[in-house]
Amino acid sequence: MQELRLGEMVRRRREELNINQDDLCEGLCDRSALSRFENGHQALSRKRVVALLQRLGLPDDRFYALLSEDELVLEAAEREARDASIALERASGEERGAAWPRFREKLAALEALGPDNPFIRQCTLSLRAVQGTEEGPYPFEERLGMLQEAIRLTVPRFDLERVGLGPYSAEELRLIKQIASTYTEAGRYEEAVRVYRMALEYLEANGQRLSQYAYLKPTYAAGCGNVLSRIGRYQEALEITEEGLLVSIESRRYHVVASLLWVQAYCRYCMGEREKCISLYRQVHYMLAATRDMARLQYLDEENKKILGIEFPD
Repeated sequence: MQELRLGEMVRRRREELNINQDDLCEGLCDRSALSRFENGHQALSRKRVVALLQRLGLPDDRFYALLSEDELVLEAAEREARDASIALERASGEERGAAWPRFREKLAALEALGPDNPFIRQCTLSLRAVQGTEEGPYPFEERLGMLQEAIRLTVPRFDLERVGLGPYSAEELRLIKQIASTYTEAGRYEEAVRVYRMALEYLEANGQRLSQYAYLKPTYAAGCGNVLSRIGRYQEALEITEEGLLVSIESRRYHVVASLLWVQAYCRYCMGEREKCISLYRQVHYMLAATRDMARLQYLDEENKKILGIEFPD
């Protein structure tokens, strides 16, 4: 098997996909740096290499890079901030109040390490936008502005009217999901559906190139299905979440299954299919309990009591 330098592999893949250097490296590095990287004359930071590989749909976990001590410290701080954000999101009641100090601490530590690093700035902006403050979420316009600022750190020409253009890294695709969620939470459902649809079309159009990111499709499908169910488009919601379930199972990515089934349960309830609805809600209840997602479990159980008048045993 012929061995290729990483830069040469990037160049070959870029040319195969007919992507020019300017489009590939936009927001990551300048064209001359990419050219030198492709020719083996310059190294790039691991973050930039990962983003380039993801935009090209190349595996980002099969290369080795010598990380500087600063990069190791930054990666550890980012991981701790994201873990603290997940813990805060999953906490409920008094636990949520106790989770806030740790989240603030880890976020402040990350910000202090990389104030001029676009990847660190992107991470902290998105975490702040999603979590809001202890008093509550940010107003719609402020949160949307923060998320757009975050994605434009690495996609300077990002335009909500042209979401389907790309190329995007996995992190940039997650930011687009957060933008769609922001529209949803503001009750701007048609705009949320439009963003979800464009993102799904982008993943579909680039399916072969982005096959290793198939796990993102169920995430978008769950979000889009949720919005469709809110505006009474139940059959569309069932179809898109069923597609998401198939991808989750085929790719063995099960983390979104509960969300997909939850959408289907609500749709079945609205369509008068009570027995199917109860069966689906029961599955979601035990999945959330098994993964200790207590905040969502509490919300689910409240919904069960309200619309079905039932409680599932622990």
